[in-house]
Amino acid sequence: GIPPLLADMTLLSYRYLFEMGDDLRRMQIATRLRGFEGRKLNAHTLRTYAALAGSLLVRSYERSERIYQAMVLRGYGTDTRVQHEWHATAFDNLLLGIIIFVAAGFVGFQFYLA
Repeated sequence: GIPPLLADMTLLSYRYLFEMGDDLRRMQIATRLRGFEGRKLNAHTLRTYAALAGSLLVRSYERSERIYQAMVLRGYGTDTRVQHEWHATAFDNLLLGIIIFVAAGFVGFQFYLA
């Protein structure tokens, strides 16, 4: 299959592409509310679009840093370390059987009442 790193990068890129689109839409609305009209292609229009693109890139970079730090704090990027392999004991199997029996009893009791 796909290497895990490539799969993670693709998933996160796809997910946050929509966030970038929302940021761009908000920034465009803000520039329009400030009176910007991009009808003519002149130096002022190009400067405004360049400022929008630069601001969007900076915001996206800062967001990616915050997201990465949050993911690292939650354990992203570390291998799962298991101290020892777990095997079910007779007591575990007995306890599971009791739980299943009690749950089945509750379900049966519900049918009895209905």
